[in-house]
Amino acid sequence: MDWLADAPGAAKKLREASLPALKKQLEDEKGNSNFVRVNEDLRRLMVKLERA
Repeated sequence: MDWLADAPGAAKKLREASLPALKKQLEDEKGNSNFVRVNEDLRRLMVKLERA
């Protein structure tokens, strides 16, 4: 996933398009203990993509 954060151009468009879906997934899974660990990684990924 590092290429999404580091690469310019087409990766930027893909980054911007994927953020709403990632946010929605986190909201849908909020409070579900089955996804706690996975969602921590997902949150880290979202922060990295938002900062890119």
